[in-house]
Amino acid sequence: MAVLQEDSKLYIFLELVTQGSLASLYQKYRLRDTHVSAYTRQILNGLTYLHERNIVHRDIKCANILVYANGSVKLADFGLAKEITKFNAVKSCKGTVYWMAPEVVNPKKTYGPAADIWSLGCTVLEMLTRQIPYPDLEWVLTCKFELLLSNYMNMPMCKMFSQFLIYAYTHSSCTFYADTSSI
Repeated sequence: MAVLQEDSKLYIFLELVTQGSLASLYQKYRLRDTHVSAYTRQILNGLTYLHERNIVHRDIKCANILVYANGSVKLADFGLAKEITKFNAVKSCKGTVYWMAPEVVNPKKTYGPAADIWSLGCTVLEMLTRQIPYPDLEWVLTCKFELLLSNYMNMPMCKMFSQFLIYAYTHSSCTFYADTSSI
């Protein structure tokens, strides 16, 4: 990346990522499980890098993952990213609704890297189903989250993932999805 400022104009030069986003890729082609697995591993590596530096991305989704011609991916759109310090807890409801972790939506709770892992799970679901996760969700506050998830329990591909989401949501002290190194 390079930055150039001339008079009142600011120019930012970024790498050319020829394949576009994962969202544009899955709209053109059905992704195989092997591709989803490889992309997920690379996204986890990027999240590990951020989380080790106490940074949460807060907007992980296919539209914010760029794909190179060789199949490697890069996290993009850090407009909502935030550094977490002991003086600076993350409480604001930031991100894209369909990918938000339950703790992000709850104004009484603080959150951290685990919220990115939740969003990654939604991103995996997005890659596999080729649609936004839980498209019938109008807004988390208008429905019971567990009820929405139970509507997807009969979809063969999503059954185990839905069970995971229900468990994570109903166990508020649950931290098993918070560590990228164990995934």
